[in-house]
Amino acid sequence: MVGADGLDLLAWDAGFWYDQVPMQVVSTDPTDGSVVPLPFTTLTVNLNEAADPGSVGTDDLIFNQGEVVGAEAAPDGLSVQYTLAGISAEGTLTLDMPFGALADGFGNPSTAYSGSFVLDFGTVAYPTPLEAKAPAGGLVYDPSVSGVVGFVGDTDSFTIDLDAGQTIGVIVVPDANLQPQIQVSGPSGLLAGPLDSPGQGIDAVMQPVAAAEAGTYTITVGGASDTTGAYTVQIILNAAVEEEEHGGVANDTLDAAQDIESSFIDLDGSAQRGAVVGALPLTDPEVVFSELLDADPGWATEGQWQFGVPTGQGGWDDGYPDPTSGHTGENVYGVNLDGDYDTAFGGPYYLTTNAIDCTGYSDVHLDFWRYLNSDYPGYVDSTIDVSSDGVHWVNVYKNSDEVIDGEWTEYNYDISGVADNQSTVYVRWGYNVVSHWGVWSMSGWNVDDVQLTGRPLAPPDYYSFQLAAGESATVALASGSWGGLEIYDSGGVLQAMGLPGARLTSVVNNFVAPADGTYYAAVAGAAAPYSLVVTRNADFDTEPNGTIADAQDITGESAALGHVKGGDLGAPASLETRSGPGDETYRWDDGTHENSLGLTWGATSSG
Repeated sequence: MVGADGLDLLAWDAGFWYDQVPMQVVSTDPTDGSVVPLPFTTLTVNLNEAADPGSVGTDDLIFNQGEVVGAEAAPDGLSVQYTLAGISAEGTLTLDMPFGALADGFGNPSTAYSGSFVLDFGTVAYPTPLEAKAPAGGLVYDPSVSGVVGFVGDTDSFTIDLDAGQTIGVIVVPDANLQPQIQVSGPSGLLAGPLDSPGQGIDAVMQPVAAAEAGTYTITVGGASDTTGAYTVQIILNAAVEEEEHGGVANDTLDAAQDIESSFIDLDGSAQRGAVVGALPLTDPEVVFSELLDADPGWATEGQWQFGVPTGQGGWDDGYPDPTSGHTGENVYGVNLDGDYDTAFGGPYYLTTNAIDCTGYSDVHLDFWRYLNSDYPGYVDSTIDVSSDGVHWVNVYKNSDEVIDGEWTEYNYDISGVADNQSTVYVRWGYNVVSHWGVWSMSGWNVDDVQLTGRPLAPPDYYSFQLAAGESATVALASGSWGGLEIYDSGGVLQAMGLPGARLTSVVNNFVAPADGTYYAAVAGAAAPYSLVVTRNADFDTEPNGTIADAQDITGESAALGHVKGGDLGAPASLETRSGPGDETYRWDDGTHENSLGLTWGATSSG
C-alpha cells in the first residue's frame, strides 16, 4: 500500500483473540454474597468452559485480606480450587479476578469477575495463650478480639477452656451503631445473661461470674434491638471491671465505691484473691503556671543574664542581633540585653525560676517563647534543665548545632518525668562558654512568656471489699503510669497508705483489719489503665525476694501468691510440680540436691 505522499507504508502486524463465548466465572463455592464462617480456607471457582491448567496460579485472585497459597484445576478444567490463608477477620471480603487471569485451551483470556462474602465467626476458639496482666502473679488475664454483628440475628461465639474455681468477665466495646448483648454458657448450660448494654454505642460489661467446674465456656456476642455493627470483645479472667470506665456509675467517692467481692477466688483454706481492672481518665490540660514577664519576677540570674528591654544589638560575628522587645510586652530575660555574650571561657551561667507548685497535675509540659543565637556546641552550650528540688537536675534541651533565631519561636518540652505532682519544680536556662578560643560573639538567649501546663488528676477510684476482724489483706496496684494507693474503713478513716514496690506502683502489705466490716481501696494517680489485686489471708509477692537474704516474711499467712520467672540460681535448675492431697509441692533441682516447699498457688487458666 502507498500513502498520500507516494511512499510505501511500513510493515505492521498484530494478533487478536476470537472467542465466540468468552470464558467466565459462572458461580463460586461458597456462593457469592453468602455468609462464610471463619476461618475461610477454600474457594472454588466454577467456569463455563475448561481452563488451561497452565494458566492457573495463586495470582489469579485478589482479596482485601489474606492471600491465595494454592491453586489447582479440576481434571475437566471446569473449576479451580483455591487454598486461602490469613482470612480471619470478620467483615466483608471482596474478591477480584482480573481480565485474563485464566485462559482457555486456545489461549483466549477469561473475563473479569468480582464478588464478595460476609465473613462471620460463628463459633471459634478464643485466641490463646492468654495475656497476663500486671502485676505478675496476680492471676488476671484479658486478651481481646474484634468482630462484626453483620446482620440482624447474627451472633458470634467464642469458646475458652477454664479450670474450676476461676471467674470470667466480659467487656464488649461497640461502634456507634451496635447495642451489644452478652451471654455466657458453661459445661452445664447458661451461666449468665443475656445482658444488653444500655444503648447503641455503649459498652456492655458483664462482671465476673464463677466458673464452678472445669470445661469449655462459651461467650456469645450479638446485637440487641436488631442492631448491627463492629465490636471488640475482651474476656477478663479472675478480675472485676471498673464500671465507670465503660460508661457506668462513677466510683469517684467512698460512698460510690464499686464492690469487687464477686471477683474473689479461693486459693486454699481461708486464703482468697480478688482483683479489678480499671483506668484513671485523661483530663484536659490547663495552665499550671504562667509568667509573661511584664514585671520582674525576681528569678535567680548568673553571668550576663538580665531582666529588661532588649535593645536590638549584637550578632557581630554571626546570627541575628537581639530583638527590640519581648514576644508580648517589652520585657524579657536575656543574656546581655545590650549586645553579645562574653566569649571568655566560663560558666555555666543560669537563669532559674522560683519554685513552681505542680501538685495534683500530670503530663506537665514547659512552654515558652525563644529568641536564641548561639555558637556551635563545643564552643558554647545552650541548655534547659528541670528539677523537683533545686539540687538534682535533668536536662531537657542542649543545642546540637549552631542556633540562629531571627524571630520569636514557641517551644514546648515534656517535663512530666520530673515535674508531675511535685510541689517544688524549677526550670533553668543556661549558657556555657566551653572553648578557650574561636568562640563567636553572638546575641545569646532571650526568653519570654513562660508557662507550665498539666492535666489535673482525676478523682480517685474507690473499690470495696469485706474483711473480718483480724483478717489480713495485701493490696497491690500495677499502673501504666505513676500512682498511689490508700485503704479506708467504712467511716472514711484512713487505715493504711501504699508504698512503691520493686515491680508494683504501690502496695499495702499485710494490713490487718481492726474490726469486721467493709474496707475501701482508693486508687489515685496519672491517667492510665491499672490492675488492683487484693489478697485475703494471703501474702502477695512484692519483690525483691530472689535470694534467701531478701526472703519475704509471710509469717501469719496461710498462703502466698506470686510469680516465678526463670533465671540463674547459680546452677542449672529445673522446676516440677507434684500434686498431693493437700498443698501442691514445688520441687526444684539446683544441680546438687533437691529442695521442696509446700506452697498454696492460685488457679491459672488452662490457656
